[in-house]
Amino acid sequence: CYSLEKLNSISYHRAFAMVGLVWIYSFIWAILPFVGIGEYVLEGYHVSCTFQYLNQSIRNKIYVGCLYCGAFVFPVSVIAICYWKMYQKVKATRKTLISAVAGMTGIHRGGCSGKNQSKGVSMRGVGKYTTSKRKSIDDRWRGQKLELQIARVGAFLTILFVVSWTPYATVALIGQYINPDLVTPLSQTIPVVFAKCSAAWDPFVYAIKHTSFRSALHAQFGKKTRQRVRGSNKENDSKAKLDAAGERSSSKSKHLNRDEGELYPLKA
Repeated sequence: CYSLEKLNSISYHRAFAMVGLVWIYSFIWAILPFVGIGEYVLEGYHVSCTFQYLNQSIRNKIYVGCLYCGAFVFPVSVIAICYWKMYQKVKATRKTLISAVAGMTGIHRGGCSGKNQSKGVSMRGVGKYTTSKRKSIDDRWRGQKLELQIARVGAFLTILFVVSWTPYATVALIGQYINPDLVTPLSQTIPVVFAKCSAAWDPFVYAIKHTSFRSALHAQFGKKTRQRVRGSNKENDSKAKLDAAGERSSSKSKHLNRDEGELYPLKA
């Protein structure tokens, strides 16, 4: 579990090795049915392919059990532990930074605490520093805030992943270890759709949680909305002007007709 500062120092070769290990680990689980451990079949209404979890053979039992532990429980546990440690580290570093800045600026903990203390440090204490020190403190605060935000978003995405894939994993365990007759085509299809939607939640989470993402969307679509509003306002103004001009012309014609009637009355 690394903070953002350590991740920036990871070399290209190390990053390539980490990604390669993930692909190799996934490839092992995907290739096992082709060598006789487990098998691939059509599931539900025969619109998608999955591993066999309705045939309770020894090889299928071994594959489903190992797949559940190695490809679901183990990765989710590692991700959850890493994000939890990252959150704890960022939180501890944030408290340390607050204490250090408060001590340097003469701000005592008795006056304020928590979020109010951090606001007091950033607004009152930093003014006593030189420009370079103020910039350093601002950068550290910004980095800590970014790491905390990333940890929260990652934890929320992990929860969504678990919620999306748990029904499918439960159906597979029921079909393999309890009673395959309890698993109907409909009960197979609904968890599959819900599980595959796990990748679709990410953009919505980023839109809700990430400030920069929301700002970019607002800048992109808000400008078009304002342009449409301006265009509609111009159209309304032009229509109003035309209506006013029409009313003035009609009133003038009425006055002219009335004057002509007074000058030249009709004879019976």
